[in-house]
Amino acid sequence: MGKSHYISSFFSTVTASGISFLSYPVLALIYPLSSFGLLAVLNAYALILSTVLLIRFDYFILSEKSKISKVRLFITGIFCSIIISIIIFIFLFVLYIFGILKVYYLIVPILAFLFSIYNLVTFYLLSNGNVSLVNKTKIIRASSIFILQLITWKMQLINYGLIISIIIGLIFSLLILFIDIRERIFNYIFKVYKYKLDIRGAFFKSIYKNKINIRYQLPQTIFNSIINNVIPIINEYFFGVQVAGSALLAEKFFRMPLSVAIDSFRPLLIRDFSRVLLENVKDKLLKIVPLFVFVSMSIIILCKVLEYIPIGNIYPVWNNIEYLVLPVIMFSCATLISTPILCAYQALSFSRRLFYIELSRLLSVTFCFSFLYNVLDINVVMFYFIVSISIVSFPLLSLLFGFKLNNGSLKIA
Repeated sequence: MGKSHYISSFFSTVTASGISFLSYPVLALIYPLSSFGLLAVLNAYALILSTVLLIRFDYFILSEKSKISKVRLFITGIFCSIIISIIIFIFLFVLYIFGILKVYYLIVPILAFLFSIYNLVTFYLLSNGNVSLVNKTKIIRASSIFILQLITWKMQLINYGLIISIIIGLIFSLLILFIDIRERIFNYIFKVYKYKLDIRGAFFKSIYKNKINIRYQLPQTIFNSIINNVIPIINEYFFGVQVAGSALLAEKFFRMPLSVAIDSFRPLLIRDFSRVLLENVKDKLLKIVPLFVFVSMSIIILCKVLEYIPIGNIYPVWNNIEYLVLPVIMFSCATLISTPILCAYQALSFSRRLFYIELSRLLSVTFCFSFLYNVLDINVVMFYFIVSISIVSFPLLSLLFGFKLNNGSLKIA
């Protein structure tokens, strides 16, 4: 991937983040904290579920060389998403009928399906070098969602306006992306019917071909998604919907720019690391990771400076989120530092290593939170610190001690 693509991706990321950064301070003045809390919980469940829907076919597309194989993986991913989404929706609907579940949880499989398809289309376009369209769509998506959220507020849809706007914005963005790929997809479908290709056999062939990666990558991806998205669920369940809403605003103000940057660079890093020789992986990581550490430390220092600025006097909403700013920033920086390491392992198909890293993260967070919550009455700030330490420590330990030289060549320890 050329430098121009990195610059283009960075520019679109900054622009989309800027739109979101400017929109949420406005939305915080017109929507109650409970609306943001509900959005945080539903969005978290949907993001976790979306990792299951694709069975990691989005990442397999990036490493695939054949164009027809990419299309086959793309269609297989859509098929998996549709089937699993329908099954989960029916299951949740049954729970709702029996009064076990609240009605708004039926939104989760719909939102998860849209997230998964958006990722699938994005990765397919990136694998074919169409970075510019993906970058433009990010900006359109952020702008359309903000406009829709203002419209839903005007329509008095206070409780569900935020989440409905995201759903419509995702659909609109997907329509734009599908315009570019429709010809290739329709051509493949035409060939299936014209030449009576065995599409069912191709589906199972795609799964069988990637069964080793699925075996480890799917669980580790689910673990990673839980670690990154479970915080709103924990906040709402243990600390209340108001805290979940405050945490979401803090994340939108400060974590979102970093998260969007990470999501933008992740497929590009994976593609670049896939071209690096195994013996050069550690050297490349030891050059990139310190840079990410420096950027993270700079952001944390800048965050500390904000504590001495009386922002609450000018913007009252700040008083509801100030105590969460530093924990959210540290959580985001921990994710940023670990991203190059995980991307390198993803690109080189170190599936087992990724599995153990994510499992260790999840177990450490679960154990520490359970112990401290029952013994020390842990608060939301301490919880963020626990998650941040777990996120960054295991990938760094893997980088420092997971490689060894054997007869002059690099081996995986």
